[in-house]
Amino acid sequence: MKAIKVLLVILLLLVVTIFGAVYFLPDEAHMERSVVIRASPQEVYQELISFRNFNTWSPWAQRDPKTKFTYEGPSFGEGAAFHWSSQNPDVGDGSMEIVAVEKNHKVVCKMRFEGYPSEPVASFLLAPTAGGTEVTWTYNENQVKGLSKIFMLGIDGFLGADYESGLQQLKERVESAPVFKYNVHLTEISTQHYLAVPDSTVNDPALMATRMAQHFGDIYAYLAVKGIEPLGPRMVVFRRFDRELVSFECGVPVAISPEMELADFQVSELNPGFAIQADFTGPHSELAKAYDELMKFSLYYNYETAGNPWEQYVSGPESYADSTQWLTRVFYPVE
Repeated sequence: MKAIKVLLVILLLLVVTIFGAVYFLPDEAHMERSVVIRASPQEVYQELISFRNFNTWSPWAQRDPKTKFTYEGPSFGEGAAFHWSSQNPDVGDGSMEIVAVEKNHKVVCKMRFEGYPSEPVASFLLAPTAGGTEVTWTYNENQVKGLSKIFMLGIDGFLGADYESGLQQLKERVESAPVFKYNVHLTEISTQHYLAVPDSTVNDPALMATRMAQHFGDIYAYLAVKGIEPLGPRMVVFRRFDRELVSFECGVPVAISPEMELADFQVSELNPGFAIQADFTGPHSELAKAYDELMKFSLYYNYETAGNPWEQYVSGPESYADSTQWLTRVFYPVE
């Protein structure tokens, strides 16, 4: 009987010692891994700003091919989220959501795991460096409680290898991406108002050019009379473009005020969101080349074009007699 009491006392002391030790363990966890990718921060960022291609380089994607994935929120940036569900205990159920971004510098994600009370944060930090971009993938968790503190002491060992594998696969994907002409890239569009003249015509390039020149002349003449400064280059938004008919709006970005007299013009706006952008230098008759690159880019990154494309004429015949010097930015909204 005495021996049992001694054993119980020893067990009690062990329990008290363990929980006492746990109490003094840190309640924060941190782990990170880095890799240098031979690409610009912009090229890496456009891989991380959406979950569309996450499973092409994720270290966990192949652990259970039967894992079910669902996506919520916007396709890009803050609020983009995806959920996974798996019978494999090494995968389980959980979700990841982009909660903060800094263009070409940082993407921050909040993670949730079924049955786990905390919400760890994973961040991708991008820094230009010799030879490309240094990508640092971090894991941070605050308010670690109970026996989870013991578990977190080994986080570097059980998670570090996965991070290294994921970064290596991300590196291979980015570095093997096709080379796109005309600086094609993903860009974020903010709301922009423009004074517009809508028009439709048969698909005749010469006729379209004549009508556009007339509309732009009318808009700029109106702005000059009213003393209104344009906020950007002239632009054309295409509402319809097929072999027979082209519907478009010629516009100039301006600050819209309630007292503005619109005369024969209308106010239109570009909706906020994401678009693929190409910077094409050359004659307008060859702009189809830029659209071809935009389509190749959208296919590679699994983006879906949505909405009306537009062209922004940064320079043209008013700037250079040589049409090979004309700069046109072409945009195509994606989701």
